[in-house]
Amino acid sequence: MKTRLSAALLMACIGGVAHSSDPIVLDGRFDDWGGIPFEHVDAPDDAAGAFDVCRVSAVARGTEVYLRFNTGRVITIQSGPKEEGTLTVEFETDAGRRLTVDLRGRSLWLDGDPEHKIGHAEVRLQTAPTHSSEQFELRVDLAALGAVSGDGVTVRFGGSDEVEAPIRVVLNDDVIARGHGSMERAPGTTVRVASQNVWHNGLTKPERREAIGRLLRAVDADVYCIQEEWRTPAEEVGAAFDAATGSAPGTWHAANTGGAAVVSRHPIEFPESGLGRGTIGIVTMETGERIAVTSVHFKCCGYDGSMEDRTRVEEVRGVMDALRGLSQRYDGAVVAGDWNLVGSALPVTVATAGGGIGLERVMPMHLDGVECYTWRDENQGFTPGMLDVVVRSRDMRVLQSFVLDTADLTEAQLREKGLERGDSSASDHLMVVTDFAIGD
Repeated sequence: MKTRLSAALLMACIGGVAHSSDPIVLDGRFDDWGGIPFEHVDAPDDAAGAFDVCRVSAVARGTEVYLRFNTGRVITIQSGPKEEGTLTVEFETDAGRRLTVDLRGRSLWLDGDPEHKIGHAEVRLQTAPTHSSEQFELRVDLAALGAVSGDGVTVRFGGSDEVEAPIRVVLNDDVIARGHGSMERAPGTTVRVASQNVWHNGLTKPERREAIGRLLRAVDADVYCIQEEWRTPAEEVGAAFDAATGSAPGTWHAANTGGAAVVSRHPIEFPESGLGRGTIGIVTMETGERIAVTSVHFKCCGYDGSMEDRTRVEEVRGVMDALRGLSQRYDGAVVAGDWNLVGSALPVTVATAGGGIGLERVMPMHLDGVECYTWRDENQGFTPGMLDVVVRSRDMRVLQSFVLDTADLTEAQLREKGLERGDSSASDHLMVVTDFAIGD
C-alpha cells in the first residue's frame, strides 16, 4: 500500500531544501545532510523487489539535484542478483524534459525513450557509497536538459518500488563553490605516502608512462603504493621510478607482489607476508621511525555476499594477520591501494576493527573541496566512486589527505608542478596522497 504526502508536508519539504549553499559531499556518510528533512514518502514492505524506498530527502544546488534515500535493507545499489530487481529514478523538469536513471541496469535515457541513452558523465551522475548500505545519496546535474535556476523538478522512483508521492525540488542559484587546494607537503610531515592504480602497467607502458611520471614527480612522495603493474619485476619498477623522477640509478627501492608494489626512496625491507596481491614494506625514515606501508589490490567486482566480496574480506584478514605478526618491527602502519569496495563494507570494517592493530580510515578529498571519488570511467556504466582506500594506525597522525585530479587544477598549478591537464586520465584511478606525522 502506498501513502501520499500531504500538500502541506510536501511544500514544507521543498521550502526546507531549496535554498542552502552548503556543499554535499558524496562520501556515503550523510553527516552533511543535517537539517535537510528525511521524510516518510511511502509505506514499508510494499516493494516488488529488493529495493523498498520509504524515505527521501532532496536538495538543489544550482542545476544539480541531490537525493538521499533508504532502501529498506542493506544492499548494493549498482550490482546484485537479477532476481532482486532494480531501482529507477526519474527527473522531470517543468519544461517536460525527463531523465531516467536505472541504477542496477547502469543506464540512463532521456525523455522516456530507453533507446535514447546517454552516459553518466553528461549529467555528472554519482551515487554513494559504492559498497552496500541501507541508504544512499545520488547527484545529477540537469543543465544538460536545459534546466536553469528557478525551474521546478519532479522526482519519481520506480522499478522495484514505486514511491507514490513525487518529490518536488526547485533549482536555484546556490552553485557550490569549488576551490583549488594546495599540493604542498603539510608542515611537520614525517612521511608522505601516495597510492596509484596505474591501470594495466601504466608505469612502464610507453604511451602512458610519461603522464604517470609527471604525477609521481608532482606529489614528491616518500613512499608509493602502486597497483596493476602486473608481472613487472621489482628491479624494473625501481628503475621506472628512477627514470620518472630523474633520480640516480638505485635511488628507489621496490617490491612487487601480484601487481601491488611498494616503492620507497628511503631504506626499506620487505618481510615475507604471504600475501597474494599485496606487498608490505617497512620503511626507515631519516629520523629513525619505522613505518609499515602496505600496497593492496583486492579482488574486483561482485556485490554484497558474492564470491568476489567474500574473497576481498579474506584478503583483508590476510593483511591484518601479516601486520599483526610484524607489529614489533614498526612504529606505525599504513595500508593503501585499490580495495575495489563494491560489495559489502566488511573489508573496511575488518580492517578498522583492529584485532590489536588499531587502524582507522582516512577520508581524502579532491583539491576542489567538493568531490571525493577515486575512480571514474566514462565508458562504463558504473558511476564514479571511492574504490581506493587508505587506513592507518592511530599513531600515524593525518595532517592532510587529498585525491589528485589534474582536471581540478588551475593553469598556474599545472605549470608550477610540471603537469598537463589530462595527466590523471592516464589511469581510471586517481592518485591518493596523504601526509602523516608519527605520534602526538
